[in-house]
Amino acid sequence: MFDIGDINTKAKQLQSLTDSSLVTIESLKSIAKPSYVNFVSPLMDIAETIHENFTIPFHIDAVKNSTDTDKLCKTALDILTAYDNKISQDEKLFDMFKSIETTGLNEAQNMVISKQIQSYKLNGCGLDKKTKEQIADINLQLEQHSHNFSSNIIKHISEYELVLEDDKYIKDMPQSDKALAKTDDGWRFTLQAPSYIAFMTYCSSDTLRQELYKNYVTKAPQNAIIIDKILKLKDEKAKLLGYENFAVYSLQTKMAKSPSDVVEFLDSLSLRAKPKAQKELEQIQEFARNFDGKKEINTWDMAYYSDKLKKHKHNIDEEAYRVYFEQSIVLDGFFAFALDMFDIRFEKVAQKLWHDKATRYDITKDDKKIATIYFDLESRADKRSGAWMNNLHSKQQHKTPSAFVVCNFPPSTAKTPSLLRHDDVVTLFHEMGHALHHLLSSVVEPSVSGVGGVAWDVVEYPSQFLESFCYDFETIKKFAVHYKTKEPIPKDMIDRLISAKNFQTALATQRQVEFAMFDMKLHMNLYQKDEIQKLLDDVRDDTSVLQTPDYNKFQNSFDHIFGGGYSAGYYSYKWAQVLSADSFKRCAIDKTQKQQKQYMTRYLHSVLALGGSVDMNEIYLKLNGEQPDINSLLELEGIL
Repeated sequence: MFDIGDINTKAKQLQSLTDSSLVTIESLKSIAKPSYVNFVSPLMDIAETIHENFTIPFHIDAVKNSTDTDKLCKTALDILTAYDNKISQDEKLFDMFKSIETTGLNEAQNMVISKQIQSYKLNGCGLDKKTKEQIADINLQLEQHSHNFSSNIIKHISEYELVLEDDKYIKDMPQSDKALAKTDDGWRFTLQAPSYIAFMTYCSSDTLRQELYKNYVTKAPQNAIIIDKILKLKDEKAKLLGYENFAVYSLQTKMAKSPSDVVEFLDSLSLRAKPKAQKELEQIQEFARNFDGKKEINTWDMAYYSDKLKKHKHNIDEEAYRVYFEQSIVLDGFFAFALDMFDIRFEKVAQKLWHDKATRYDITKDDKKIATIYFDLESRADKRSGAWMNNLHSKQQHKTPSAFVVCNFPPSTAKTPSLLRHDDVVTLFHEMGHALHHLLSSVVEPSVSGVGGVAWDVVEYPSQFLESFCYDFETIKKFAVHYKTKEPIPKDMIDRLISAKNFQTALATQRQVEFAMFDMKLHMNLYQKDEIQKLLDDVRDDTSVLQTPDYNKFQNSFDHIFGGGYSAGYYSYKWAQVLSADSFKRCAIDKTQKQQKQYMTRYLHSVLALGGSVDMNEIYLKLNGEQPDINSLLELEGIL
């Protein structure tokens, strides 16, 4: 299933699939009286088949990248974009959807039709032939540029390394990190997340930290040209569709109503968090002066001195904790958490996958299989950085859903297991929040089942909600076990971890506001070349409390908005975090385990079960009885 074989043969198979699908769709267009059963359902089945067959090569390219997979994906993108352009702009299909009698349809089916009609409008239906052709060409170009943007980042990461001949400057680095970096020539560090984070956190040399940092923030300089092309194409597309700018176009499918609402929301967060962020920075500066006489803090110093300060204030030693967060034990602990909260079980299934460290589990409820999940959790040189959930199948009447969860945790070796930082544990819970949102859906209409059809700015709500349980005493106890002695983590270590939860949260908030504000404003007007850097500098002046070096070209590796789907949508992380914080407050703060279970049962039958079949505003009101309060987030993070 996951062996793509010869790339030319696979490309031909994908082309054949889209060709045959178009033939089937053409036959559906001859139906005299279209209904949900004879018209919509067959179209949804075709869409699912297309999604599955194209998702697999894109997935393999992300977890086992090579010249061949890169070539295949570029071809696949051309095929898929051409196919999408043909059906997404089909006036006949558009008219048929509008003509369907909706009386007697259920809520999910009505949502399918409503979203499909909106999608046709957003793709140009109703416009003249020339304009539609322009939009189709723009879509194709955007797909190609986005893929190249991401590929350039991967290539830059794989080509760079910093090798130390001795361990003079990394004596305080945890032995597990040093072991992973050890080579015959010394110690090798890369721009892969686990390696980069370890170096920036523990290297005592200011010069070497700056060297690695500079290479990290100047990744893929060739992407600057791609950014100009992407922004110009998106602006042109929005205007062809009748929207003032791409930000307005993007928000048509989101919970937020306007770009100004988003800017106001981000300004509100920044206004409250910036004074505390300034104090947090001053604490680091004072500590650095007392620690080793450091007179001025730079961006490449933050991780190093923050780690030292955190240990000083909260007695948090990451290495001491990592022996209690062995990857497989943590995963089993999550399974125990899911069993307690949702009455589901994870059963391992032997299957040859794309890598020997990738695994498959079937999810069961009441002894019945309800879903499948694939894990690929350790970093590799040929693997895209970051962490993500990607859905392979959606729930259907006679088909269970499936999904991938991919992370980049420290790799295990023959001598050393994969020992996680607590941040890694949070990442796992985050991605599992996405996975359960998709896999526990009760909706059988695939386009609105699970994460399908969920507004982009609330799709992070379930993932961030589960993150908070990583600071819950009873939850941590399920997986915090010493990997050698099997002894549970001492209670005082959990207490210290919880007490340190809000360490530098204001600084983190300002950083997220900076990214989100830059993204939103970038898409509210057409910026090109030096104007982009000027905008980013202006945003940093308003939000950041620490000056960023001029050579920092963060935008060139901002994969979320130029390689992924977060354009004019990065604010979603903070927007959804308000919902998640409000839910966690109602579920877990000063609540008994019985009360938590009662809330999670309601959460399962509302947020997770309904997926994209109901507007999240309605789902949230159904769960909590009122709209979320931004103060819940600020209180949970200790900012208020």
